[in-house]
Amino acid sequence: MKTTKQPITIKSRFGGQIIFQSTKTTYKEAIEEANLSRVNLSHAYLNGVNLSEANLSHANLSYAELNGVNLSHANLSHADLGRANLIGANLSDVNLSEVYLSYADLSHADLNGVNLMNANLSHTNLNGVNLSEVYLNGVNLSHVNLSHANLSHANLSDVNLSYADLGRVNLSRANLSDVNLSYADLIEANLSHSNLSDANLIGADLSDVNLMNAKFYGKGGMTKINKNQINDLLNALGIIVE
Repeated sequence: MKTTKQPITIKSRFGGQIIFQSTKTTYKEAIEEANLSRVNLSHAYLNGVNLSEANLSHANLSYAELNGVNLSHANLSHADLGRANLIGANLSDVNLSEVYLSYADLSHADLNGVNLMNANLSHTNLNGVNLSEVYLNGVNLSHVNLSHANLSHANLSDVNLSYADLGRVNLSRANLSDVNLSYADLIEANLSHSNLSDANLIGADLSDVNLMNAKFYGKGGMTKINKNQINDLLNALGIIVE
């Protein structure tokens, strides 16, 4: 006997209350239907579902449970994902332009090929993510957790990374020109071959940072540090003052 698929019910992560009763039988179609109906999907429980190629532009998914979800090639431009949980989610080739992700948890998510133009990721947990070769110009990354993340070859020019946790991050060969790294934690970070011209490093913790072949552009450069950071900077450059 052939089993008839039942319409999808989208429930809240808190208490299991029904947020939206769809007429569709797949989560992708159900979420798109809810979004087109201007349904507020905040607090939705969607762990592990397949939303690949879904159109969720302008959707409200704040506080949603999206751990392990497949959002590859989806459109989430202008969406609200504030405080959402996206741990281990597949966000490869997703359009996250103008998205609000403040205080969201994206630790160990797949962000390969993601579009983050003008996104707000302040206070977001990006522990262990791979953002190598991603263009991040204009993204707000203040107070973000990027410890152990891979941002090699990434373009972070003019990005706000103030107070960010960048411990043990890989920023080798990254473009950090004009970046704001004030008061960031850079303990044991790899900044080898990076471009730090005109970067703001005031108050940053440079303990054991790797600056091998980093570019400061010498005389006429505007890279900023405090006087009490000079020893850590010299140590990072392999210079011993006797």
